[in-house]
Amino acid sequence: MNDREVYSVELALQPLARAGRVAARAEANALLDQSAGEAFPDDDTLLTGLAGWAFAHGFASLWLTGDLQHRLGDDPITAPRAVVPRLFPPVPAEG
Repeated sequence: MNDREVYSVELALQPLARAGRVAARAEANALLDQSAGEAFPDDDTLLTGLAGWAFAHGFASLWLTGDLQHRLGDDPITAPRAVVPRLFPPVPAEG
């Protein structure tokens, strides 16, 4: 190990950055599971959360490559809102 490595801020912070990513991932997973459980209380929370996660990331990837705008318009907020109900139908209110 040379002097540059010993005093490298990046090397010193790598374990903290990794720990931060792990903590952020755990927090995001908990939020996803909680949201899935609230929206679909009778379904498998893990599978429902994964379906939402997969949709969000797939949609975002297609949006960023410009593959959806010609069919859904240029608004990144309204476009997924038009698609989501077809995958996750609204749950009827009880009462």
